[in-house]
Amino acid sequence: MTAISAARAHLAQGPAQDDVFLSDVLEGLSRPDKSLPCKYFYDAEGSALFDAICTLDEYYPTRTETALLHDRAEEIAGLAGRGATLVELGSGSSVKVRILLDALDAPAMYVPVDISRDHLIAAAARLAGDYPAVTVVPVAADYVRGFALPRGVAPERTMAFIHLLRCRTSGSCRSR
Repeated sequence: MTAISAARAHLAQGPAQDDVFLSDVLEGLSRPDKSLPCKYFYDAEGSALFDAICTLDEYYPTRTETALLHDRAEEIAGLAGRGATLVELGSGSSVKVRILLDALDAPAMYVPVDISRDHLIAAAARLAGDYPAVTVVPVAADYVRGFALPRGVAPERTMAFIHLLRCRTSGSCRSR
């Protein structure tokens, strides 16, 4: 069993997630200015749509993050050191992290964290195929609410990869 297929069973959402969803919906729709957290837009279709949006000329955050990573990847890798674990919050399709993985010296583990479970598992499987020496352990979670890191993550060798602030992670999308 591969790390990705083993993780598949580990990532099942339980009733606690349903309770959080109900609470978020009731709270958001009870306000005079109706809103829902954007995280609920990230099912398979919403994740694919966001991937398409990231390729648009009008959407600059992806280009900005990519340029910064290309400019600073070696410096980041030097600070991380050999055998580092990379935890990416809001990993999406795990595209930009490849810049860091290419620059890191023998990365030990990559932990993509995302709200969209199926999209996360598919992206993690692709990445694991392209980086067979790196242990890829996806975590389906709302990282704003906190989550447990998988076994084997050594805190002293762990680096978090956090994206520019977007609606996706910064709160609610309001109706107008």
